[in-house]
Amino acid sequence: MELYIGDSRDIVVTQRDMTGAKKINVKRNRKGDIVLYDTDEIITAKIENFKDSPAVLTMIQHIPGQWDMEKCTLDKKELKLGVGYKKKHANTLEFEIKLPARTEAGPAVKELKMHYHRRNIRPGVNIRPEPSIIRR
Repeated sequence: MELYIGDSRDIVVTQRDMTGAKKINVKRNRKGDIVLYDTDEIITAKIENFKDSPAVLTMIQHIPGQWDMEKCTLDKKELKLGVGYKKKHANTLEFEIKLPARTEAGPAVKELKMHYHRRNIRPGVNIRPEPSIIRR
């Protein structure tokens, strides 16, 4: 006998690529073929707490290759490296996000937005950023 009760929805993270990867600083060879380029990317993560109690979410964001952060915000407040988030190593960011408890109106919602540039990408190499979530 099996009993399916449902899925837990304590904390839900929805991540979406807002702009796609726009090619910038395109470098071409003598034939006119693209050999290197940079990208301009914006990723937004919507975080919802359905719990009746506050929670802390540790969100790990992997950004492969060389990159630099243009701007990072949590609920439209700018975050700075070392204060709002940590760089664990060259390709990994760690965010500690404090979530209030849900209200009668619905879940507590926060929005994390990362605007960054990936550097020196070769055509045909499509490595996309991947999120990892650790809940506490």
